[in-house]
Amino acid sequence: MPLSSQFLSHFESLTDPRRKNPPLKRHLLSDILVLTILAVICGADNWVEIEEFGEEKQEWLQAFLTLKQGIPSHDTLGRVFASLSTRELKVSECTMSRLSVKKDFSVFYLNK
Repeated sequence: MPLSSQFLSHFESLTDPRRKNPPLKRHLLSDILVLTILAVICGADNWVEIEEFGEEKQEWLQAFLTLKQGIPSHDTLGRVFASLSTRELKVSECTMSRLSVKKDFSVFYLNK
């Protein structure tokens, strides 16, 4: 069951800063972003708690995330977010916050 493409479209402007070398890029950026958003919504406050959330909910997350290499470690989450462009993240954040103002949460629903 893939995640709504409309939801993922809010992150299209983000450039994946990681090396292009596939063996070094074990997790999809979209998986990392969605895992982080869901974990924070559920109360996670740091990278370790986000990793723990992912491990506890892995079976459910695999219904709509790829997670070919499992849940990213807290170190991976921290490295990826530290290397993302803050300007690009701000644009995505502004786009997402407009959803709250419009009360249009339909983008969070999974495609069936």
